[in-house]
Amino acid sequence: MKYKVSLLVLVGMLFAASSAFAAVQYYSLKNHHGEVIYQERPGNEFPSRPLTEEERLRVHIANEAWVKEMKPGEAAAIYVVPHNPNHELDIRSNPHQVNSLSAFRGMIHDPAITVPDELGGYAFQSASVHMTRKTDATPLTPEEKASMAEQLREQALAAGKEYAIMPLGFADTFWNAIGIYKKGGNEIALQLINLGKEGSLTQYLNEEIDAAKTKDKINGLEVVVSQWKGSSSITWVQETPEGNRYSCILSTRAGEVGLKELTDIAKSYIR
Repeated sequence: MKYKVSLLVLVGMLFAASSAFAAVQYYSLKNHHGEVIYQERPGNEFPSRPLTEEERLRVHIANEAWVKEMKPGEAAAIYVVPHNPNHELDIRSNPHQVNSLSAFRGMIHDPAITVPDELGGYAFQSASVHMTRKTDATPLTPEEKASMAEQLREQALAAGKEYAIMPLGFADTFWNAIGIYKKGGNEIALQLINLGKEGSLTQYLNEEIDAAKTKDKINGLEVVVSQWKGSSSITWVQETPEGNRYSCILSTRAGEVGLKELTDIAKSYIR
């Protein structure tokens, strides 16, 4: 399966009010075939369209149902009765919250990806894992969508509610996983984004981020290093011998973790 992932990154928004900013530098990372696997673009280029008023109201109700009804590690189709002339389904899911290192490794289940028990003296604490929804791995046909929407519409009307929910399953692959590692009062995070065999990642950045960005090499691999307001991150792309692609981000989370320490941790992890 080919994944093309777009992330709208708003890090630094809270610090944007009263500072003067240099122009943001945008970088990309390529694999050994010269293909761009990771790239950064301005936030105003994020591919989106404004919602109609009906769509906005429907999505608002669906999101309220999502927060109210769904637990961690659940996926569901939500049908909203009002403001839904086209009988749309809203698919939502929550990440699995994992406290066991063995469970975290089992959800990654790619032997070429190292999920360490510690990183530079930081011990594993917990993880948040977004598994791939079955409806993303195998999209519903138009007929299946229509049948599900009608079933849920009738269920909602019979119950006298604005919406109805149908649980959905997950495939056995993850698409976004974040492991948290802690040492004393300091925390770092290792994020893995599964891009499949031919996918790529585009991050759309807030143009007012007060950040310093550079491109460097760690153990011969190109990385993008970002620093902002006492925080820092290191981003790289890994391709496994089987051809699977992952975007990897090592970042500071809490406490005082300097860039040199984060770089030393990255050097011990990247191979």
